[in-house]
Amino acid sequence: MNINEKALTKTRSVLFLLLIILAPLSKYPSFATPLFNFTSFRIGLYQLLATAFIFSCLYGYNNKFIKSAKPVAIGLMLILLSVVVGLFFAINEARSLLLATSLTMLVFLAFSSWLYVTKYLNRTLLKKAVKYSLYASIIFSFLAILQFVFN
Repeated sequence: MNINEKALTKTRSVLFLLLIILAPLSKYPSFATPLFNFTSFRIGLYQLLATAFIFSCLYGYNNKFIKSAKPVAIGLMLILLSVVVGLFFAINEARSLLLATSLTMLVFLAFSSWLYVTKYLNRTLLKKAVKYSLYASIIFSFLAILQFVFN
């Protein structure tokens, strides 16, 4: 394993932990971009982390996977086909494109997470992820109770 692979592995690990820990904050901090007058189109820290995680997982992963995992490739092609057909018959193309982009991002995030867990995750990182997830859930639960009490 050379230095680039070590750095990429560490980056994947940090991004994976951040995605798990910061999941309750997926809406904030973010800023609304009133693209096509949609207030729901937001770009935030969590979306940027997810995009970086997807690219770091798919980068360097050779094409043998696509050749050997034809059901996954067929599934991705079917999703792409359904998006194209949905956009063709959509009443509001812009909103359909926004929904399709969001759905595609979620599918790629799930695929990258599956790829990371099956290929890159080791026992110590799994223990660390569980520990930090528990700490984060305790902190966010406490904050939710405080928000409930004071609102």
